[in-house]
Amino acid sequence: MQVRLRPLTIDDAVHYARLLGDDWDTIKTTATIPHPCTEAAARVWIAQRMDKHPNLFAILRQPDDELVGAIGLVEQANRAFEVGYWIGREHSGNGYATAAVQLVIAHAQSLEIPKLLAGVFPENAASARILEKSGFTFTGTSQVDLPLRGGLRTNHEYEFDVA
Repeated sequence: MQVRLRPLTIDDAVHYARLLGDDWDTIKTTATIPHPCTEAAARVWIAQRMDKHPNLFAILRQPDDELVGAIGLVEQANRAFEVGYWIGREHSGNGYATAAVQLVIAHAQSLEIPKLLAGVFPENAASARILEKSGFTFTGTSQVDLPLRGGLRTNHEYEFDVA
């Protein structure tokens, strides 16, 4: 399935609310998206990230440009960037996330980013498959403190050497 990416905007909050709303099963696969995901909460969430992280993108299904999710790169230590993404439940299973991850890898190459990182909760096997199909390698598990997701959580870690 074809997708394209465009920079995320505050006005995309309406799509966050439409696609995520009170869908706890999808929201809990992310680290920080608010629950419930109202338009107002999404506006705050997007605004807090836009200034710090310029590589945040809406995932647009082609050819109709419908927003089906979002993906971003967040800088970590040593010029590595963490990839995070979500797809609205009604659009999951169509290959949109895999296509978006591949586009983000190409974007990282254009920025000469040496390494991409990603984390997946153990119960999110679909996301792990997306990363593995995209060439990421499982590197181990860690414990991360995510207050919005109940505190200490196990995280499966993945890496992709871009260069």
